[in-house]
Amino acid sequence: MVGLDDKGKPHASWFALSDTAKVARAADLMDMAVIEVKMPDLVATAAALPRGKLFDSGRAFVPFVKRETYEKLATYLDDDFIAATSARLEATAPGGSGAASYAKASKGETTARLPEDWSKLTVGDRVLASDGPGDGWYEADIQEALPDDQFRLRWRDWPELSNFTRGITDIALLHPRHVDA
Repeated sequence: MVGLDDKGKPHASWFALSDTAKVARAADLMDMAVIEVKMPDLVATAAALPRGKLFDSGRAFVPFVKRETYEKLATYLDDDFIAATSARLEATAPGGSGAASYAKASKGETTARLPEDWSKLTVGDRVLASDGPGDGWYEADIQEALPDDQFRLRWRDWPELSNFTRGITDIALLHPRHVDA
């Protein structure tokens, strides 16, 4: 079972095959999705998930997981689920927290926003980052805002590379009229 809570935090866990009907009911109650692990490349990701727990109320305990884990699983979610999650987060997120953008961005469905001000950086924004002092600056998308003005980023042109973290002083803003090449 996988999904984002009302604050955009990712959750995922595995359940026994014998609990399929109860898991489906819990997923419906909790606005989450069920992914059947049939693909070989998904087995390792699923095996690393924490085990979930079903309650008599029909709901389940589905622990938090890292964004990277959610992103791997999100590629198996259907478009209707992503759209519904995005709509739910837009309706519940105070002041447009970026959680809805994250739901769409996890499937690569949104165009990155170009922030005009450092104080307005949020999930889904496109910025510039460097890989080191002698390296150039390249476009990256914000995947997660972390404490202490840190951001988890993903390279725009190399999405297969692992996400990385940079401080606000180590990122640059693109000009608001920048156009993707």
